[in-house]
Amino acid sequence: FFLKKKKKKKKKGKKAKRKAREKQLGEARRLASLQKRRELSAAGLNVKIRTRKSKRWIDYNREIPFYRKAPRGFYDTTKDDEAAHEITTNARSKFKPMFITDIEGERRDDVEERERKKDIQRHKLLKKINLPEAIMRLNKMNDPTMQGERYEQSTSHALYIHNTYMYY
Repeated sequence: FFLKKKKKKKKKGKKAKRKAREKQLGEARRLASLQKRRELSAAGLNVKIRTRKSKRWIDYNREIPFYRKAPRGFYDTTKDDEAAHEITTNARSKFKPMFITDIEGERRDDVEERERKKDIQRHKLLKKINLPEAIMRLNKMNDPTMQGERYEQSTSHALYIHNTYMYY
């Protein structure tokens, strides 16, 4: 007796069966939509595929969030619409773009930068015209004794202000 051995079928679990069934259903759905699209295009109707919108979030580029159209009322609003349109067109024609500097004025650091450049130009001009005087002014500014006096004056003034406000 030569008996053939039967091949054992692999048993699938519940999850594997469900997954295989879902895969088969998805494939059938895809083929049906493809066939439908082909039939429609053969009939002369080109239909584009629309993807489903996700309900989880709002696409702010596509729609106004939480927008509801106003219900139709009992009264005619065409006059109001025309008046509103006229107001907006007038406002748009009168609109003038402005910079912050136009409103607030010039920034302090810009003014200081401009003054610094002016000082540099003056110093260069002074060097060309009267070099000894320019050197004397520069030495006076960089004199260590003067710097000490300037420092002492500024610190003593700061201490005076600090002490006067400390007791009030």
